[in-house]
This record gives sequence, C-alpha cells and structure tokens, in this order.
Amino acid sequence: MLLNKKPKLFSHISGQIICGFLLIIMCLMAISFIAFERLSVFQSNAEYNESTSVPSFDQLSSLKLHVTRLSSFGRDLIRSDSLAQLRISNNSIQLLIKRIRLELSLMSDQESADELRSLLLVLEPGLNQLYEKRSTVLQLESQITQKISTILDYFEKNQIDSGAQSLEEFYAWNHLTYNISRSVFDLIVKKRKFEIKTAESNLLFSLGQLNDLKLESNSSELLFINAAIEGPLGLISMLEMRSDIRFQLISISTQNSIISDSILNYVALLFNETKEGLSDQALQLVTDASNAQVRLNIIIVISLVIILLIYAGLKYQVFDRIGLLRKLLASGSLSSQQLMQFRDQNEVGEVADQLRRFLIKIEEQQSTITTVSKQLADVIQHSNLRVAVLTNESIVYHNEYFAEVFSLSKIDSIKDLAEEFHQVKYNEVMLKEDGESSVLIESYYDEKYHRWFDLIGSPITWENQKSLLLNLIDVTERQHTAARYEKSLSVVEDEAFRDSLTGLFNRKKFDRITVDLSYNKSDTEFAVLVFDIDFFKDYNDMLGHLEGDEALRKVANELLSVTPENGLCLRYGGEEFVVVLFDVTEKEVSIVANNALRIMSDRLWPHPSKQCDFLSFSIGGALSSESSFDFIKCFDLADKRLFLAKSNGRNQFAFKSNTD
Repeated sequence: MLLNKKPKLFSHISGQIICGFLLIIMCLMAISFIAFERLSVFQSNAEYNESTSVPSFDQLSSLKLHVTRLSSFGRDLIRSDSLAQLRISNNSIQLLIKRIRLELSLMSDQESADELRSLLLVLEPGLNQLYEKRSTVLQLESQITQKISTILDYFEKNQIDSGAQSLEEFYAWNHLTYNISRSVFDLIVKKRKFEIKTAESNLLFSLGQLNDLKLESNSSELLFINAAIEGPLGLISMLEMRSDIRFQLISISTQNSIISDSILNYVALLFNETKEGLSDQALQLVTDASNAQVRLNIIIVISLVIILLIYAGLKYQVFDRIGLLRKLLASGSLSSQQLMQFRDQNEVGEVADQLRRFLIKIEEQQSTITTVSKQLADVIQHSNLRVAVLTNESIVYHNEYFAEVFSLSKIDSIKDLAEEFHQVKYNEVMLKEDGESSVLIESYYDEKYHRWFDLIGSPITWENQKSLLLNLIDVTERQHTAARYEKSLSVVEDEAFRDSLTGLFNRKKFDRITVDLSYNKSDTEFAVLVFDIDFFKDYNDMLGHLEGDEALRKVANELLSVTPENGLCLRYGGEEFVVVLFDVTEKEVSIVANNALRIMSDRLWPHPSKQCDFLSFSIGGALSSESSFDFIKCFDLADKRLFLAKSNGRNQFAFKSNTD
C-alpha cells in the first residue's frame, strides 16, 4: 500500500476539482459580467424613464385630460339653463385652470410650458366673458319672462266694460289685446330670426291700432302697456339686448373653441412625441436583451461541456472507488484486509487507511464497553436507586427497588407498567446525540405507598446497543411543598379580591370576571344585576360615615343572603353593588331581584332623609343574550336600566319585561 508516500499534486482529487471549478467560476463570472452590464444599461434606462420620460408622460396625460375637460366645461357654459348650473361650471373651470397652471409649473420642458401658458392667458379672459355674458342672458330671459307674464296678466285682469263703451270699440279692444298677447307668445316660442321679427312687427302694429282707439276709460292701461312693450326697459328693448348678447356669445364661444383646440392639439403633439420616445427606448431594450441572451447561451453551453468533462474525469477516480467503499461498509463485515485493495494515491486511499485504523479502535472500544456494562450492572444491583435499562421497548434489566414501586417481581416490557408509561416517546430521548437526561414523566403517584416519583431518562450504551437508563426519583416532599404553596396563594388571592368593609368581592374581582368572560365566550346565559342604595349621600351627610359604613355592611349581608349558589355578589364601589348570575333564566333573575327588594322592605331600617322613610335600593338587570353574550355590554345595559329605575321613582327593579 502506497499510503505513506506523499501524493503528487496532479493526483489530488481536490486539486482536480479545484481546477474544474475554477473553469466553471470563470464561465459564471463571464455570465455575471454580461448580465451585470446589461442590467446596468436597463437600470440607467429605467432610472431615466422613471425620473424624466414617465413623469413627463403622466403629466402630459393628466394635462391632456384637464384641457379636454376645460373645453367641455366651456361648452357647458353655453348650454347652462340656470344661474346655479352656470356658477358650478364656472367654478369647475377656475379649478381646472389652477390645476393646469400647477402642472405647467412642474413640466421639465419649460419652453412648451411657456407656450401653453400664453395660450391659457388668452383663453381665460374669453371664458370669463362667456360666463358674464351667459349670466346676463339668463337674467334677461328671466326678466323677459316676468315682463311677458305681467303684460298677459294685465290684459286678463283689465278688460273694458262693454256697457261703458260701444259694442264696436269693445270688440276692437278684445281683438287687439288678443293679437298683442299672441305676438308676445310668439316672441317667446319662436326661435328663427325672421319669425321673431314678424312677431315683433305684429306686436307693434297691434299696439298702434290699440292706441288709435283712444279710449278714455282705458288711458292708464294704454300708457302701462306702451311702457311695458316700447319703453326704455320694455319688452322690445330687452329682446334686442338679448339678441345682441347672444351674438356676442357666439363670437366669444367660437374664439374660445379655437384656442382650446390649439391647446389640446399642442398637448397632444407633446404627448405623442413622448410616447414615441418611450416606444423607441423599449424597442432598443428588447434588442439589447436579445443580443445578451445569445451571448449568455453560448457561455452556458461551454460551462455545461466543462462540467461534463469534470464529471467524466472524477467518476472513475472518485465515484466508483467511493461506491466500492460504501458496499464494503454496508456489508457489515468490513475488515482491514479488505481495505488494503485501495492503493489510490489520492484522498480515497487516505480515507480507507483511516477507516482501517478506526476499525481497530472500535474493536478495542467494544471490549471496553462490555467491561463497563458489567461493572455498571454490578453498581446498580447493589445500590438503593430505582433504575431500569430499556432497549428496543424491552426492559433488559431492573433492580428490585424499581419493581417494588409497581408491586411487581419481574418487568419485561413497558407494557407491564402503569398506563402513564405507555405513551412516552422513549426512542426520541434514547437517540439524543447530546446524551442529556430528560424528565419523561413528572409527578407519577404511587397509590400503594402514597409517594410521588419523577421518571428520568438518560441515554446510555448497554451491551453494545443504544439504550435508556430509567430512574425513578422520589419527589414526594416537593409535591407537598407545592400543594402548601398553592393553598397559601389561594388564600392571599381571595383576600385581595375581598372588600375590607363588607366582606364581599371587590372591584378587582369584577375586573377578573370581565376578562374571563371576554376571553371565554359561550352561549350559556348569564345575567348582571346592578344595585344602588337610594339617597345614600343624604344618609351619609345626616348620620355620618360610621353609620353609613354600618348601613353598607347590613345591605351587603342581605344581598349575600339572596344571592344563589350560581352567583357572585360584589361591591362595585361606594353604595353600588353588582350580582352576577350564571346559567339562569329570565324568571330566576326576576326572583333574585324581587327577593332583594322584599327583604329590604321587611327590615324597615329608617332613613333620615325626607325623600324616603326607610333604606331601599334601585335595581337594573340585563341578560347576556340581550348583548350578544358580551359581559361589558350586558353590564352597561343593566346600569342604564338602574338609571331608569331611579328616574321612575326608585325602590324598584327595571328589567327586560318592564322596559320593552
């Protein structure tokens, strides 16, 4: 065997593997360089788009939308039929103009922004004029409607007397007033310009004929009609004024539309230019990615070829030799003579030599273990410990003290022991690598000797097998100490939950009940009764606090006497008491409350206040089902009903049945 000779550098498997992996690392570095270089380009383009192109694209999209809405609101000004609608459209226009100016101030292309600002400066006055003119038209139309209504109403109410005038004048008056009314109506209805002119001519003609009648009895009416139709503020004047303003509105609206279209076209041009720039950048990124992918594929193919060559070279020198060594190890009869065939001048030969040396040491250690196991058995046999050895779920050894605990003379298996010992996972402790002891069963009670034991498990090797040393430790004194401590703790806790004056449970107990019922909700019905002594402040003020404390003690004793076993009686604070009843019905709650009222009525304890003769209290009650089994909500409902009982005259019980 050439194991004592120093292997040549070329023969080292580690050296061959290192060379192969260096080649692979070089290929990976090339792949990483290409990927890093491409990622750097992608990142720089992405950062440019994120900081410049995309924000500009978003700004232009938003600007385009706002300009479109501005043009739409401008058309809404023309179509507005009421001053309220007109003002809403104008306010929207002013808000959009402010937003457009803000977005223009944030644009990176200030030259384009200045151009758009100049167009906006021309558009804004036109929109303001449009608003003012349209507002004037709406006001004129309202006045014209009122004027026409006044004229028609006047004709209807002021007819000439047929007895005071001749029949011919009477018919002429009625005919002319009808023609005037008809012409006025046409002025409202007709939309075409020649129709309006015709209606206006007919109106003036009929008005002239009416004046020619020269009826003295209707002279005042004629003056009023002439003024309402031909006067400076007459109907004809208003119609002409409306016509002029409408003509101006058409001119202003046309001018505004041209400017709005110019702004929209300019924004659309900028938007399309930005969009084309982003598309060109995306196309370039796709081209670069394709080129990088081709180079990466070439390097990956080269890397795979190198890996296959390395595998082929190592297969003979490493994998085949290791496979042979594994078969020998799996046979279970490996000897130093079999390991002599590994004459490789590499690490496999070194491993085989080390295994041979380990085999010699293992044989020596097995002999030592056998000796130690016999010595350990002797020590256990003559000690007063309660021990046993468990191997593969069988108890291969135990001393008499261990068996006495279970009143047995011989134990062969865990199944022979009490039920508590069957479910323990002994194998998990047995196979622990750290070899630390574990408590397998805590506080096992021996009914025969009335003692407590802990079962301790410690991994050991027993007769060349992994085993578990079981040890029963007497912990009776520890259990007694723990029981005494729990009893003392219970007494202290009970005192902490007691009210020092009345001996009832206190507010801390109420808070504990609140927490318990909040975290352990169920559908079991419970109820809350809230008691408050009537006019107790007057009782304290007139008789003093000592008498008041005595009254609280007496009331507490009476409440405790009527509280059933399924309830708790607490002093909530001051003169307020709370009784919590569990697993009760509505009828049972009413019985408890009425018993409390009755017993207080029977005692006849005098009250010094003029408002009542004897000590009494008011009660409010609630069921958990009324508040979704939420204790806090149930208490709040009972407290509100207590207030209702006080409002209704005190010394009474307010509950579900008498508050619905």
